[in-house]
Amino acid sequence: MAGLMSLTDWDGERILQQAIDGDADAQAMVAMAFYAEGGDGFAAKEWAEKSANQGNAIGQGLLGSLYFDGEYVRQSYDEALRLYRLSANQGFSSSQNALGEMYYYGYGVDVDFAQAAYWFRKAADQDHGEAQYSLGYLYHYGQGLEQNTDLAKYWYGKACDNGSRDGCLGYKELILSAVD
Repeated sequence: MAGLMSLTDWDGERILQQAIDGDADAQAMVAMAFYAEGGDGFAAKEWAEKSANQGNAIGQGLLGSLYFDGEYVRQSYDEALRLYRLSANQGFSSSQNALGEMYYYGYGVDVDFAQAAYWFRKAADQDHGEAQYSLGYLYHYGQGLEQNTDLAKYWYGKACDNGSRDGCLGYKELILSAVD
């Protein structure tokens, strides 16, 4: 239970018991705790699988990330894509952003800037800072979207507001280029 140390002892025990009892949300929380704490990655995978198999978006997203990175499983972009889609279609912004990255860079799929923009927009609309930066970038350079400096600045600004250093730099670049 080392991965649950960020929770109070009582909460950790309660959530672990709920996970053991089959609660998909609790299983996803246990998986995330093990994964985030750098604890037992194999336990994180096991709990993510249990949660994902019950259709939990967070469990599917975490398991997708494990397959994408090849952590504790054999790397498979196909399986990552499948799991991210299941999760993203339930509205999980991290999986929507991950799909955007897969389409942008061509991980396991053909590069498709329009699909990347579609998924980045879904995540960006939920205040996902990385997706907001990526959407700003696509508008800035006209990749998959019509080039639009005003929308690029808008999304860079939103990303900056959400803690994205790259978003702040993109926003600053557009402000300074307007002055020249």
